[in-house]
Amino acid sequence: MITKSHLSLTGASGKVGLYYNKIDKKWYLPIGEAPSTHIVKQSHVRLKKIVANEQLCLLTARNLGIEIPESFIVTTDINDDEAVLFATKRYDRQFVENSNTINGLPVPCRLHQEDFAQALGIASVHKYEKNNEGYMKMLFEAIRSHSADPMTDSLKLWDICVFNYLVGNTDNHIKNLSLLYGKDLKSIRLAPAYDIVSTMVYKNSTADMALSIDGKYNINEISRESFANAADQVGIGTKIAMKRFGAMVNGFTDALKQANLELSARGIKQTEQISEQIMKKGGIKKELHKKSRCS
Repeated sequence: MITKSHLSLTGASGKVGLYYNKIDKKWYLPIGEAPSTHIVKQSHVRLKKIVANEQLCLLTARNLGIEIPESFIVTTDINDDEAVLFATKRYDRQFVENSNTINGLPVPCRLHQEDFAQALGIASVHKYEKNNEGYMKMLFEAIRSHSADPMTDSLKLWDICVFNYLVGNTDNHIKNLSLLYGKDLKSIRLAPAYDIVSTMVYKNSTADMALSIDGKYNINEISRESFANAADQVGIGTKIAMKRFGAMVNGFTDALKQANLELSARGIKQTEQISEQIMKKGGIKKELHKKSRCS
């Protein structure tokens, strides 16, 4: 029998921090005190097309109004999955005027960030909620306590939680969400969404979400009603929360199509099949089916 697991437990993709210079379009390996500007990940050895999957999901999220970091696919052979790399610009780096240089290259400032496991004092080994500890409520309480704009960031966090359900990302653990500090270490905001993959397209990936929604983990048991109850539990007005939920459901198909067309135009053809699987296995399938029955 094959045990289904969360994405992180199946073996993480190799990753490295690199410095990218847009002027000469070259990559540099930071040494010593030199900071990186991008995180570059290789394709997963067992989860095929995961780079295309992640880029597709992030662009779909962007098309739905979710803030994401700049990212792009790097490859020398688009037909060889193992040769495909995924580069994400670090949102915790900031270039300023008259910055120092190293070998003629400007040095960005490092901004402090904390993922929510760190912010909540939860050990990394417990990043997946298991026993209805109420991680989702704890996330929103942390936003209200620490964010410089708690209302805006609460709604941004809500949108990310909804999107993870719709796209079929069951690897939505608390280390994949972060707080970002300003340069003065005083202003704290919710960081852009990152590490979003439709895990449901992989047959060996678990259907259990990393965060429970209204006490439910299995994505197939979660529904619009689950989110309505969760909105009340985490302290967001149910009316505004479900209005945003409905808007995301209504716009999801077009957002996914737009992302697929954008990547196809760049010569990345794998996303069409991934898009079809997302529509069949993500939470969006249930929501669209329910909508069609009601109309």
